[in-house]
Amino acid sequence: LESVYEAGFARRPRSSSADGSAIFWRRDRFRLLRAPINVTFADWEPRRGESHREDRVMLAVALQERQALPNRTPKTIVAAAVHLMRNPEDTGRDAMRMLEVSQMMRALSCFVAEVSAEGLIVMGDFNAVPQSWTHLFALHGWQDCMGSEKSMRDAFDEIEWGSNEEVCTSRTASRSMWIDYIFYSSRTMKLSGVPEVERCPTNPIPDADHPSDHIPVLATLRFRAGARPLDQRSRGPEEASCSSSPTSSDGDDDDDEDHFGVDIDAVEGAGPLLPTPSRTESSESSRESGGNCDSPPPLDLRNRS
Repeated sequence: LESVYEAGFARRPRSSSADGSAIFWRRDRFRLLRAPINVTFADWEPRRGESHREDRVMLAVALQERQALPNRTPKTIVAAAVHLMRNPEDTGRDAMRMLEVSQMMRALSCFVAEVSAEGLIVMGDFNAVPQSWTHLFALHGWQDCMGSEKSMRDAFDEIEWGSNEEVCTSRTASRSMWIDYIFYSSRTMKLSGVPEVERCPTNPIPDADHPSDHIPVLATLRFRAGARPLDQRSRGPEEASCSSSPTSSDGDDDDDEDHFGVDIDAVEGAGPLLPTPSRTESSESSRESGGNCDSPPPLDLRNRS
């Protein structure tokens, strides 16, 4: 696999765990634009307002096409793998998961702006069921300037509403739930074909056919024709404004655009898959914003581990 794929891995901060979040990409399709970022989520004690145990992590990579289509410059996507607080059946933990999502959003918004990414894909084990507060917040809670909306969409929005006996992404002795997602920036990307997920296993997993208590979900995405950087401020003051009009397109955009196969298997309790190759380390770049948008303070990603 190492000859075909490159990978990034962020280990879970719990000292007793060797699992974490990983992303693989084809070496012949994409190059790593800069060093990956790891974000350890800070969980908060609601009664005292204090940060306590750090237990979950996000990995994000910026990938640029190696070969663009004719008459088009190479495009960049930011892809993130996320693992949120456990026990999806406990809706009381949704508030904590939403705090984790807010930390994810801040880091990814900065990263998208820094690399002028045209696309954003967020995938992983959110430990939240469809239409929960966590799910809704991951879709609609992004704080974007007008004209820079990501318009995040759930790739499996048309699939996950069946009976838990028909569709799920995790089946154990105590639960049968859809808790894994692929979100994408629908302003610049669209689905190509129907997303795939196997029928919910009859018996609890892991088993001989399923090495994890999660099953993989798969979606193929493509850029919309004319996709521009998601953060319009990165394009310069003459083209960016908080009062500009959104540039989203609801059409089919059948022009020739690249396809991206996104395959996610969010695994809890597994060992590390493949460490980030050391040769991909590069210097961090600072965020530069243009236009009259009020930018949040830059997130220092250099000290994240």
